Amino acid sequence: MIVSHRHRFIFLKSKKTAGTSVELALSAVCDPGDIITPLAQPEDEPLRRGLSPQNWQRRTLAANAQRKLAEVLDHCTKRIDYYEHIKASRARKYLGERVWKSYFKFTVERNPWDRQVSYWQFKTRKLGCFGMPFAAFLETEYANLSSADIYMIDDKLAVDHVVRYEHLVSDLEVVLAHLGVKTKLDLPRAKGSYRKLGDYRAQYDEATRDWVARTYRREIDLFGYSFEDPEPTRLDGKVLAARCPHGRNACTARQIQRALNHTIGDVCCRGAE
Repeated sequence: MIVSHRHRFIFLKSKKTAGTSVELALSAVCDPGDIITPLAQPEDEPLRRGLSPQNWQRRTLAANAQRKLAEVLDHCTKRIDYYEHIKASRARKYLGERVWKSYFKFTVERNPWDRQVSYWQFKTRKLGCFGMPFAAFLETEYANLSSADIYMIDDKLAVDHVVRYEHLVSDLEVVLAHLGVKTKLDLPRAKGSYRKLGDYRAQYDEATRDWVARTYRREIDLFGYSFEDPEPTRLDGKVLAARCPHGRNACTARQIQRALNHTIGDVCCRGAE
């Protein structure tokens, strides 16, 4: 996760969508007061452009008290602070309504059938069981990799823009232009050792194909993904910005939700959620 106050954006990092590479690159446009969360895999930190992880620990009285109590009870303190795959609902709570509504929020998403194959390759290598059949992997407890809660709240899209993984570089350039960021991003190739080339469709049979369709129904329906075509039919890479009457730069029409009859409206910094 990255929050830039000068450029007024919030990047919510989804899973297996080149999010680490995007996060490492976006650090180059951050300032000392911005929020940059640490990586789960610190070996990728040398690839980071610009500033290192900072300001990810919340310094409120409530957060400090929760952290001390968790340490005494030997509980995990991760979700007390900002973390890399933070859910949209928690990010909104921690940042507050003013920042959440007025900053431009974006994420990256990927065809779920393609993403699942990439995750299978990544996870089995990481766990030392590379070679486990794809169908067997889907039966394990860690097979589900949905990112929906990272960019959705109450089953509705909570971000202003979704970058297509399939057009990562060009879509990010559109986002930066929208934000007025003139710096050209240098995307590092993080987690490259886990990748293996190949057409994701070759790994599937009817049962595994249906497993993905059931498990990731929310994102498939929302963005128009299909097994045959990696391209989403409801994303085109364009940022549709609505002029904010209060002078903010991060107010965007929720075109996708409107198409799915989940309209919130053209939300400005003082608008309703």
